Amino acid sequence: MIRTTPIDEDSDAEVGGELVTNDAGCAGISRGDTFYPVLWPEGTSVSEEGLTFPDGTSVEPGGTWSGSGGEGFLPAENYPDIPEECVGSPETMTVVANTASGS
Repeated sequence: MIRTTPIDEDSDAEVGGELVTNDAGCAGISRGDTFYPVLWPEGTSVSEEGLTFPDGTSVEPGGTWSGSGGEGFLPAENYPDIPEECVGSPETMTVVANTASGS
């Protein structure tokens, strides 16, 4: 899920981790047994090889990325065109990346 509208850019907590996909094919990170979907920065592109970020760096599944942003609960009903598994749930936060870079 790639952000196309601005969000609170004051959120500058460290975010990142290993790029994984869930059963629905959504890109995110995992912590233990829990998948966390990521709302990627505007300008991120997706391909079969992974993600390319606005700064030109890229990351393949299994690779690590880092950036700034935060975490929050994003109600799936606000994103009707995106599979619910890609948005999160009331029990699972979504990671929101204001910036991202492959490492």
